[in-house]
Amino acid sequence: MHDTTTVSVLLPVYNASRYLAAAVESILGQTYHNFELLMLDDGSTDDSLAQLRRYEARDSRVRVVSRPNTGIVGALNDLVALATSEWMFRMDADDIARPQRFERQLAYLKMNPKCVALGSRAQFIDPEGLPIFEYVDCFDHAAIEKTLLLPDIGILHPTAVMNRSAVLAAGGYRPDYPHVEDLDLFLRLGEQGQLANVPEVLLDYRVHVGSVTHSHTVAQHVAGLRVVRDASAKRGIPFHRGDELLHPRAKAETASGLHRKWAWWALGAGNLRTSRKHAFRALLPEPGNVENWRVSACAWRGH
Repeated sequence: MHDTTTVSVLLPVYNASRYLAAAVESILGQTYHNFELLMLDDGSTDDSLAQLRRYEARDSRVRVVSRPNTGIVGALNDLVALATSEWMFRMDADDIARPQRFERQLAYLKMNPKCVALGSRAQFIDPEGLPIFEYVDCFDHAAIEKTLLLPDIGILHPTAVMNRSAVLAAGGYRPDYPHVEDLDLFLRLGEQGQLANVPEVLLDYRVHVGSVTHSHTVAQHVAGLRVVRDASAKRGIPFHRGDELLHPRAKAETASGLHRKWAWWALGAGNLRTSRKHAFRALLPEPGNVENWRVSACAWRGH
């Protein structure tokens, strides 16, 4: 791999109007310039497609495909099929890539030829872009696989760059496990080669009420356990959490609960402005909730 390597960027879009410009601009502003930006509009009903077409007209590296909605798995597999490069960078339409993301990850891949999927640390940000906390604390193959089998985030999907041949050999994205198609793919990619994370923040990962993690909490939890159960059976290792498939511990989160969680996270990371903001937003709709008063008091005290 050398500095003239062309890479493919896979960006699925569905009703992403609010954050789309920031996401696309962060790709076009990369210090590494040799890429094709493949953006698939998955049947958006807002003005996402119009925004994408403007970028396509402005930059020859951009290619836009639009078609009726199929969901994220279909969109991702279509993007993999469209990719012309061996290395595919994932990107979501509500996140922001740091300017040196491609450069840093390609440098790592050049030095580690056995790696087939590489992520990075990420700064979680709130809907308006304020910092919450930094995340991803596993960096080598063994630690990432151990984390995936919990199940937990071993590689944060929009930080990933993946080898196209390895993705195809693994069977691509599968619809069998709704909302955790990335967990399923990373476990299978771990059988094709090495997984790793760059210990540097290379993406701002936006959390908001409409994101999949928060809008499909229970379904995601159950599907994640199914992935781990099936992967464990394939590898001949024990799986002891079958009862949770019938009685999942996860519960759908209210908007107030999300703001409370973000307030605690931000407080733990020392981001007091963010913590106080979300403590107030948690308290406003549910003033009778004792936990909301508790996080508010801690946020204003600063610890």
